Amino acid sequence: AATNKDLSSEVKQGRFREDLLYRLDVARIHLPPLRERKEDIALLAKYFIDEFCFENNIKQNEIPKDLIKNLNNFDWPGNVRELKNYIQKKLILSQSSLDIETSLFKTSFTKNDIEDSAFHGEMLSLKEARSEFERKYISDLLNGNNGNITKTAQILQIDRSHLHKKIRELGIESKIDNSLG
Repeated sequence: AATNKDLSSEVKQGRFREDLLYRLDVARIHLPPLRERKEDIALLAKYFIDEFCFENNIKQNEIPKDLIKNLNNFDWPGNVRELKNYIQKKLILSQSSLDIETSLFKTSFTKNDIEDSAFHGEMLSLKEARSEFERKYISDLLNGNNGNITKTAQILQIDRSHLHKKIRELGIESKIDNSLG
């Protein structure tokens, strides 16, 4: 069991059962937040990239050093889970090509970039998260290209027929210009 609460204090305030505390309190391990363990960020980022790439059979590149520097400059209020979600988001968005585009990992980012990577309390499976990111990414590209399928497929580095299939699968509605695509 793990918590970020002081359970002894919670028992005193009547918000946690004392008998349950004694059952759980076998060994306490204090794990500082990620912002206090900056040396772990590069290792965790590499681990999450390796894990995702292995699970999805994706060729991977090395993590840019300036990205690690910028990851270290962020406080990660959501700790390891927030870092993992940020990395997965970037990898999911790059999955249209079988090579991770290091350009998708911004070398500098704002707090809003990180907050966008969180699921705001909603727990999604990897498949659901991937579909959601693909839907938004493809939809945004289509809209940015005025519905031009050919141009969007070229940017995604996929065949037009594959893009048409993705649009149907993901239920994407856009201003598709069939005369251009």
